[in-house]
Order: sequence, then C-alpha cells, then structure tokens
Amino acid sequence: MLPLAALLASCATDPAALAIDIRTDLVAGDDFTMVRTTAEEGAGEPRTAILRATDQSFRTGARIAEFDDVRTASTHVRVELLDSAGNVTAQRSALIAVHPGWAAVTFVVTRECGSDELCDAACRSSSDCDAPGCGTATCDSGLCVRRGDEVACGGEPDGPAPCDPDNGCRLTSLTSVEPSATSFVCKLISGDEREYESANRTHTRFNLTATDRGAPAVVGDDLHFFFGDSHGRQTIWRPGEDPDSVAHVDLEGARADLEALCSQLEFYVTEDDPSLASVADPSILRDFEGTYLHAPPGESIRDYIDRPVPFFETETSSFAGTAEVPSGALGTADGAYVFWASRSGRFDIGPMRRSFVARWDRGPRLTQQILYAVDDVAWDRPLGGHFVHTAPVEHDGYLYLFGAGETRRGLGLPGVLYRDGVHLARKPIRDLETPGGFQLYDVATGHWVAAAELSRSERVSLPALLENEEHGVYELGAQYVESVGLFVVMYHHVTEGSSSNRVRLATATRPEGPWVQTDVLTPSAAEFQARHCCEGDRCAGDRFLRCERAGVYAAYPLPLIGAEWTDGGVALDVPFVLSSMEPRNVVLLRAQVVVRGE
Repeated sequence: MLPLAALLASCATDPAALAIDIRTDLVAGDDFTMVRTTAEEGAGEPRTAILRATDQSFRTGARIAEFDDVRTASTHVRVELLDSAGNVTAQRSALIAVHPGWAAVTFVVTRECGSDELCDAACRSSSDCDAPGCGTATCDSGLCVRRGDEVACGGEPDGPAPCDPDNGCRLTSLTSVEPSATSFVCKLISGDEREYESANRTHTRFNLTATDRGAPAVVGDDLHFFFGDSHGRQTIWRPGEDPDSVAHVDLEGARADLEALCSQLEFYVTEDDPSLASVADPSILRDFEGTYLHAPPGESIRDYIDRPVPFFETETSSFAGTAEVPSGALGTADGAYVFWASRSGRFDIGPMRRSFVARWDRGPRLTQQILYAVDDVAWDRPLGGHFVHTAPVEHDGYLYLFGAGETRRGLGLPGVLYRDGVHLARKPIRDLETPGGFQLYDVATGHWVAAAELSRSERVSLPALLENEEHGVYELGAQYVESVGLFVVMYHHVTEGSSSNRVRLATATRPEGPWVQTDVLTPSAAEFQARHCCEGDRCAGDRFLRCERAGVYAAYPLPLIGAEWTDGGVALDVPFVLSSMEPRNVVLLRAQVVVRGE
C-alpha cells in the first residue's frame, strides 16, 4: 500500500504525532485550489484537515496537515486535491505505520495518476519519463513528476507559471488580439441560391432546403450541429412550423480536413424510408427529423415554447416552432445538454423571452427532456434577464454560461436596437441538471455572487462582461482552447443600423477576463462586399449574402480551433459557422487572429 513511499522518523516523545507533506506537479490555483487530508484510526471517527491552496508551490514538498495524539499503530491517510468546484482532480492513499514520537510522511501526487488513489509505479529512473515540451520530467518514488520550466517560456524562476507541462507555454496576461484574415470555406446547406444544392446535398438526401444557426458540440466521436428553424423541400413542414434539425460529422475527419463539413454532413432522419416526399419527388431519399421537446414532469409545454405545431402537440410535448431555437450546446459521451431561446407567453414572432436547458440522450431519435428554465426577460429574471441567448463552456469543474438577454424588441422595425452585452454565470458542472444554483459575475467588484441572493433589480443592473457600453449582442458562441489556455467568444454585434452589423471575436485566459476583442467580419466593409455580396440571380462561389436586403447573424466558433506559437504571439485559426438571412443559409468560414500578451 506504499508505492509512493515515505520517510518515517521516530523519536522518544509521547504521544505520537503525524505530519503529512505532498510533492506534486499539479499547479495550485489552476489544477487544484484545496487539499483535503483525512486520517482514519481503526474504528474511530475520521479526522480531516483542509488547506486552501492558491499560488504556493508544491513542487519540492509542502506541509498540508498535522494530526496530534495519534494512538493507533496503523492509520489510513487519504490526500485529495480538489478544484474550485469541489471535484477531486487527484488523490493518493496509504496505510501508515505510526510509531511513538513524530512521523513525517510525504505523498507524491502527479497528474499522471489523475484520480487513481493507488497509482501503480510507472518508472524506475527519469529516463522512463517523457518530458513535456517546456519542462522536465523526473522519477520520484516510482512516479513521473512533470515540471514546467518558467524560464523556457520567458518567465522568471519561481514566478507565475506560463509553462503548462501538458500543453507547453501559455500567456498569463493579454494585451491585444489582432485579425490577420477571415476567409470563406463553403456553404453548408444551399448552393448558389436556396433552390440549388451544396456539396452536402441536403435537399435530396434529407429533404432540407434551409436552416440557420448550428450550435456545435462534440458528442462521442462526432461533431454535432444543433440547427434552428429548418424548412422541408417537399411535403413535410408547413411555413410557421419549422422544427429544429441536428447534423453530425466525424470529429477526427473534421480535424484532419475542415472541408469534410462541406460534403459529409449527416442529418438525423425519420423512420420513413423512402421519404414521405418521394411520392412528389423521387429524388428525395429521406426526411430530416425535427427535435421533439418534453416538459418537466407536472409542467405544461406552453411554459417553455408557444408556437403551435398542430397534430404533433400535446399538453406536455411538442416541436419548437418558428424562431424558438437552440442557442448553445454542451456535448457528452452519450448526448448533449442543449440550451434554448424561446418566446413563451406571446404567440407571435418577436424577441426571445425565456431560456431553458434540455437533455438529449442521443439514440436514433431527437427527443429532448427539458430540465428547467434558466432565465427570462418577462417575469422574475432569475439571472437578470441576461441569459436568453447562451453559450456554455465546461472548465475546471464548472459550467460557465456566456449570455446575452434582451435584444431586439421586434423584427424589421427601424431604429430598434439590441439592448444587452455579454454576461457571465456559472454553477458546478455536477449540478447541471439541478435547477438554480447559478452565480453571477459582477464585473464592477470582480466577485462572484449567488443569483438567488440578489434582488431582481440588482440582477438586472449587473454590468456586462463585454460590450457594456455599446450593448448590441444577439447570438453568441464560446470555446476553450486547452492547448494554449485561451477562452474564445464570438458574437453577432449590432448597434445603429446595418452599417455596424459585424462579427466580433474576444479572448481571455480566464472566463472573468480581462478580455481583448476585435472585429473579424464586417458586411459594410468594401472588401466584404466585393467578395461576398451576391450579384444577379445567383450567389456564386464565395458570394453568400444579398447585402442590400439583409445581414448575417449567429456566429458560432467550432471546437476545431488551431493554435500555434509564433514570434508575434499565439496565432489562432478559428473555424466558425455563420447564418445569412437572404438567401437563408449557413456558411463555414475561418478567422485567423494573433493574440498578444506576456
């Protein structure tokens, strides 16, 4: 039980005392924030010591607990490293032979072990250990201990830790993000116009002629896209019903070649084979399936969506109708948690009023179970009304939500502006399926505060994390780029008329910021209009928007972001999907930016 081995020293004093030290290559403050040490003496009550770990170093060893008056010869000791959400990131345990006097025991806890508390010996010498790109690896008590070299990343010895032993050098503070290029890749749904197919051939393969959005999530081995209002080409779905579709593509294939998204998308389909539409058009092979929602037990589906879809609707279940859409998704090995924006309580097409989260357990069908409402702008505003459109990110034991709330008050009305910026909320990821429990980040004070402890007016008045002065945010998406430790948020931004309609990219080393941002796409710019505005009856090649009629919206960065260290900073290659109103389509682009900092 002692593969980590320890130094036991005894002297003649009585009673016995036990001191616990640890050595670890995990970084306090980043990989863990607390150390919990538990000592169990036979049948007696366990004793626990808690140490708050912030920025101190545990590389060479540090005292974490002392237990006096230990009277049992054999004491079981467990050391647990916890993240900020209380999750165990690594643990070790051993049976300690305690002799009269003083015993000092050192536990070696490495990132190689993870949460395996036994952790078999992995090395006999340092030559058995693979060194990280910016550090060293040594064999310590049978375990490979990986240490970052701050000097190799331009830092000071024993200073902030810009070297991540798993991923290499990292920026510790940002000064700017600068665009270098934004390029068109392909059209995902329609081709030169709505009636023409793209290389994905969605018209004939899936009876799908138009859709929008496409919130991405990795589900198992596939990259999924949760699209918004989707239109059938023949027979299925009348105007105003517009259910929401889901497509997927092999994740590794997309990583190897981004253009796999241009021709290899597979939509979930109904059981009808051949399609219902094949009678009218034999070239249509299958019908795409729409997402079907179930209300929580004892609740009405009308509390969550209100655009009726006749024939298919019951008191507790329905398809979501026009303009009630998935706004973000968090994938798992077996499904996804999908965050929705809806208009409960209006029965007309207008601004979104409520958000909720639903669980999809994958399988062949697109049935989702609504878990609970997240926020609203019409009732109690449990998160201040700032999270109707949401972009979820899982990090460090937390679910982080980047959100925008009250946006346009009506469609097509001149002078109607978007009215919110980007806000930030979080809750422990283990509590994702439990209603409530969110904390809101107060930019003014730099602190997290429980949403339930604030009054409605206090929640509403919290300043925005991004675009606090201009507001103007509608849909948004977010990713965490682990290889360089950067958060990336993209959003559609509108302030005064279509001339300021743009896509912005912001990045930070922590969800709370500070953030740096830049424009990566501006439809009013001469370069955009020359390359991407449609001409004549067709939108050929890179042209995908009728600029004189409509704009773009719903920019979602994909979990395929490339990162490379250069002399000028970290170069990010950010693939993203973008929706166009006319012709109605989803296109794939990539934005290349350089992030500068220290």
